[in-house]
Amino acid sequence: MFEQWLQQEKSAIKSRFINVRIFCVGLALLLMVPAILIQLVLLLDGGGIVSVFAIIFFIFVIVFALSMSSYKKLFVKPLLNSIRQEQLTEEDRQEFAQQMQKQAVCISYQPLPQIKSCDIMVASDYCYMRQPRKSRIIRNREIRKAVFIQEEYSTGYRGHMRPCFALALYTADNEKPVWKGYFMNKEEASQAFLRFKAVLPPDTDFQDYVANPEKVPRKPLWKTLLDWAICLLFLAAMIFLAKYLGN
Repeated sequence: MFEQWLQQEKSAIKSRFINVRIFCVGLALLLMVPAILIQLVLLLDGGGIVSVFAIIFFIFVIVFALSMSSYKKLFVKPLLNSIRQEQLTEEDRQEFAQQMQKQAVCISYQPLPQIKSCDIMVASDYCYMRQPRKSRIIRNREIRKAVFIQEEYSTGYRGHMRPCFALALYTADNEKPVWKGYFMNKEEASQAFLRFKAVLPPDTDFQDYVANPEKVPRKPLWKTLLDWAICLLFLAAMIFLAKYLGN
């Protein structure tokens, strides 16, 4: 059953992202092939080392586009690595596949605000996140903390701030979340939070700062001062560079 699910997942990933790959590769070829041909003509006409480096660079761009748009590299490889790292037994794999096929609930989220949405499949014992370069299996029993909070993100050239809602899952030995998703809609975020509440261990620390905004942890003063100091140093460096270039 696990191998069947894996093949189905590979097919689903391919069908969903094949158009993105075609677009990226097609755009790279459309732009780079004429440039390579021009440099070849210049090289044959005595263009020298500059034309050679230009051709190498344009070929590199095409190879880079092929690599960055490879759904196998972006999704399948991280998933397979996760399966190995989790050291799932044959019984675990079969149970995981059964839960994904029969009971998993798909939750759509954004890895960052204004980014193309991804999916996380939530079942009773496992979660599976399908996200570029981060696709992985998560054992629900390893989650120790779930945080639901309202954040803000800037949009537009003038930096207007808009609200969004973030969900994050943490394990016991990791300060960074094993998964974090953003939602533009409060109702969708609340439903996702309730879904995680239903499947995560009873001793999970559920921190709902949307319902209790007064409990939102404040950033330590030293971190705020450090951020300001870095900004001032960066500004001073820019002013010094501008004066230096002006002279």
